[in-house]
Amino acid sequence: VLVPVDFTAAVPPIDTLIAQEGQVAREYLSQLQAQLEQRQIASRTVILESASVAEAIVDLASQEQVDLIVKTTHGRSGPSRWLFGNVALRVLQGASCPVFLVRVKAEKPPE
Repeated sequence: VLVPVDFTAAVPPIDTLIAQEGQVAREYLSQLQAQLEQRQIASRTVILESASVAEAIVDLASQEQVDLIVKTTHGRSGPSRWLFGNVALRVLQGASCPVFLVRVKAEKPPE
């Protein structure tokens, strides 16, 4: 006996997911901005929606005439680089200002 199951009720609409992710991003950036302010470093946060992360970063940097882009990189290689792309490389190639890349330490898997 086959019983069809409706999975659509279990998955929230895409607009809800995007709104939730946006809220998480805003909270994270707010925490980072507070840490910078404690060190008397001026900052401004911007959340962009774009199909190309690298292009959005390069375009915003150009529009805002920034002096320097500071970006983290995961240093992926092989299949994961192909699968996820290389945003850092595309920002380096497309930016009209200097780009400072900071390598993120790999997290240790839970034991």
